Amino acid sequence: YMVNGYELNGNSYKMVYNLPLNSRNIKSISLINKKAIPFPILVVTDERSSQLYIFDAKRKILRSIYRLDSKFVTIAQEKDQGIFLVYTSQNPYTDYDGTLTYYINLTLVKIKGIRFSTTGIKIKYHRPLPIKKLFTFDINQDGRDEIIAEIGGQNHGGGIVVLSKNENSLKQVINTGIPTYNGMPFIKLWGTMYKDNPALAVYSTNPGNSSDVNTEFGLLLFSFTKKTLVNETFYKVNKMLDDINNYRSILPLPLNEVSNIFLIMDYNKENNTYIIKRPIF
Repeated sequence: YMVNGYELNGNSYKMVYNLPLNSRNIKSISLINKKAIPFPILVVTDERSSQLYIFDAKRKILRSIYRLDSKFVTIAQEKDQGIFLVYTSQNPYTDYDGTLTYYINLTLVKIKGIRFSTTGIKIKYHRPLPIKKLFTFDINQDGRDEIIAEIGGQNHGGGIVVLSKNENSLKQVINTGIPTYNGMPFIKLWGTMYKDNPALAVYSTNPGNSSDVNTEFGLLLFSFTKKTLVNETFYKVNKMLDDINNYRSILPLPLNEVSNIFLIMDYNKENNTYIIKRPIF
């Protein structure tokens, strides 16, 4: 595999590197970019493990800084205690319908130069969850990232769990479902800002007609309360067409440190090209 790195240069993006990845059977690639980290971290995940890379500008290489046996990896930051590596460990017991569940773990991280190391401080959520996606975001702007997970059965999704670190434990803040077409998993979700407030952005179906075969796809924006998620608005993109959505990416582009716009990028399988369409908002 080859990976391209870009950075914003005025009103356009300039390629910074085009480098090989020493990884096989890649399932996903994501980028972690937090204030408390001096460099972006590239997370490359296969079926069972994840490798963390940084771009070494002096040597012009991708440098591996950490590897762990986890399908879900991200980083949470706290203004007082520092940086935590958030990852999962698979529950050895499988649910009756074949659903895999995972425990969420936190480990304190130290970064010195380009060295990335973990300490002996570890925190584990007390019960496993059927995790589909995992990321962190400061939903209440208190300077501490919450852990946000999409959960669902073997072939389904639609639930959201929010966990918060409390001293040396994790507690559940929110556990709620969100309407999706036939319980299908979300296509993508992020933390962003909406009307100067933190919000959860979900690319999924219109909750007004989510059980309808002709339902619409778009961006749902949810605000947070102490106990639940409140649907703020729905930005329609298109009707639910498998030939479109199976090859579509929604890309958040940062307007500033916390706020995004969302570009639609469709893949044309026949001629192996991408088409970038208008921002969602």
